[in-house]
Parts: sequence; structure tokens; C-alpha cells
Amino acid sequence: MVHTREYVEGIVNQHNQIGETCVPSSVEIILKLLGRVPSTYYDLQNDPNNRSFADFDERNIMGVNFKRINLAERGPNFPFTQLFQIIDRELDADRYVVFASLGWYNGRRLYHAYVIFGKNQTNDDYYSVTKATALNGNSLTQFDEHVKARIIESQGTDILVY
Repeated sequence: MVHTREYVEGIVNQHNQIGETCVPSSVEIILKLLGRVPSTYYDLQNDPNNRSFADFDERNIMGVNFKRINLAERGPNFPFTQLFQIIDRELDADRYVVFASLGWYNGRRLYHAYVIFGKNQTNDDYYSVTKATALNGNSLTQFDEHVKARIIESQGTDILVY
């Protein structure tokens, strides 16, 4: 079920992030990648009650059961090895994973959500994609191949799986 970069890019390019709604946007991306909703689906971003991973914990959306995994609070003792093992298992089971890390958004440093869609076997890292809103208001598809470094720099993260 986890697809190629070309497939992911084709789906995500049709998606928009509406304002600062990166977590529901990432869930919508997964639903679109799985073919559960059309490209015009924005119900999750339009609901003001959907903003954090906790809002999607133990929730069934279009037949997909989401679950938040929070191993520990962010900090220097975060169990990175355990987190990366969980992500590996999810990818091995052909599932996408949502994570959040520090990034830049409209000139501010804050957390942003990404969808992990594959593993780079060459460097043992992950491929991820997100939708972000540029300063001009346009929604941009962004890929990242340095997920582990992002998570470590952020001193950990919780994840959303299904």
C-alpha cells in the first residue's frame, strides 16, 4: 500500500493545507493516498476540533482506525530507537505514519506534521511529504529525506498510525 514518490506526489499535489491545520491535513493526505476519499475532501481541516494527534487517537475515519503513539515527552532522553523500530514496522506493513517536527512556517519556528511514505534503504532514513502554506498563501508540496535528523533535532515526537 505504501507507494512510490511519483504516486505520492501526484496525490499530494492535488491537496491543499488550509491555514495552520497540518495534523488534519496529514490525515486527509493518508485518506487520499489510501483512496478512501476524493481529492476534494477537506472535512477534517474544516472542523475546528481537529488540531492535534490526540484529536485523532482511537478514531475511525472512512474505515481507517487511527491511533496516537506517544512514547515519552520530548527531551534528550527520548527513546528514538524504539520510535524508529515502530516506524519501520508500520512501513513493513505497508502503512503510512504521521510525525511532527520543528520547522519553519511563515517565518516562525514551530512544529509541523509530515507523512512518512517509505524508507531509504541506502542511508536507513525515511521519505516524508507534507503540505505547507507559503508566504504568498499558496499550498506547497514538500518532500524530506532527513526524517530521523528532524525528529532528533525536535527531541522526539509522537506519531499517528492506523
